[in-house]
Amino acid sequence: NKRQNVNNSKNNSDAVGHGSKVHSRISGYLDTLDYEATRGYREFQRALTFQASTLRNPNTLIDGERHPNTTFQWGMIWRDLLPRRDPLSPYHCLCSAQITSQTGSTLKHAIQIGHSSNGSRLNDPYSPTKGIDYSYNTEVAMPPGDIGFAKAECGLSLHTPLPYYLKDWSIHLSGKCGAMQPFSFRRGSNMKGSRGDLHGLVPYIADRFYAGGPMSLRGFQPDGIGPRADPVTSPMRADSPRIETSNNEKATAVLLSAPSDALGGDIYYTGAIAASAPVPSMNLSILSNLRFMTFLNAGTVSGLCLPVDVILKGTRVSAGVGLYTSTPYGRFEMTYALPLRHGPKDVRKKLQFGVSMSFF
Repeated sequence: NKRQNVNNSKNNSDAVGHGSKVHSRISGYLDTLDYEATRGYREFQRALTFQASTLRNPNTLIDGERHPNTTFQWGMIWRDLLPRRDPLSPYHCLCSAQITSQTGSTLKHAIQIGHSSNGSRLNDPYSPTKGIDYSYNTEVAMPPGDIGFAKAECGLSLHTPLPYYLKDWSIHLSGKCGAMQPFSFRRGSNMKGSRGDLHGLVPYIADRFYAGGPMSLRGFQPDGIGPRADPVTSPMRADSPRIETSNNEKATAVLLSAPSDALGGDIYYTGAIAASAPVPSMNLSILSNLRFMTFLNAGTVSGLCLPVDVILKGTRVSAGVGLYTSTPYGRFEMTYALPLRHGPKDVRKKLQFGVSMSFF
């Protein structure tokens, strides 16, 4: 995801009122989010946002310590959903009907409120062996936008060292979950819209939950689990007239069958249990923070109105080993995981690399 341009940005780092510790920021930006590889579309955004938070920079130490952070954000985002195109037939959308049915422009007007312990209760914010960390975020989309929903997410991680002769080992428990409910502002509306506008109850595809990938559900590709569309075939067959070039032939071979698009869900959860120990440094400073871990992951993405037993039966499970370390830019990990339980359309990947600002 690349931020293309930033304009009208203003930081108010001075206190709002005498003695206040609230920092505010007004910003406007253009952004393009590229999900073509996993979801079959790109999203072009034009946004105006206002944010107030108790910390100007969550990574800044105050008196040598980290502190919790509470945020409030208002945003107005004009979004264009652009379906994946076939480069050999540019007027053809190489994505599922579920994606093409939601193409076009939407206006999202939303308020978010969130809180994070921000690693203040951990002995190390990126490579903890002791402590607790948590966060939650709520979002409500409402008029004057044409998207309506309520969404909530929360995450929790617990870390504790083992006693006695295993004191170098630590046990880690982490989990994250979320749920959303699209709603209508029209009284008595029972219409089923093609997207999650104010007159329908189907969530807009860009607002749904997705899971998979490093730091989320190891052993699966990003957006690799949950509901998926059927694969789409390009109309440019191998025997179709075309310019005979090596690049064109290669593109035709690749795009005859596009990957199935991830459709997301209304509810998700991921969880992990892991054990870690320091890697012997052998007097090398570069290995001083390196730790070995073995883990078991589980998680799913599903619909909100499904029975609990159906949601639990759809749980994916993976297990593996890895190495991770704490860096100034976050937690870096390399893992090798084997999916133990997966669906027929899931996209799996055993060896993965990832960077994250939290353990869950």
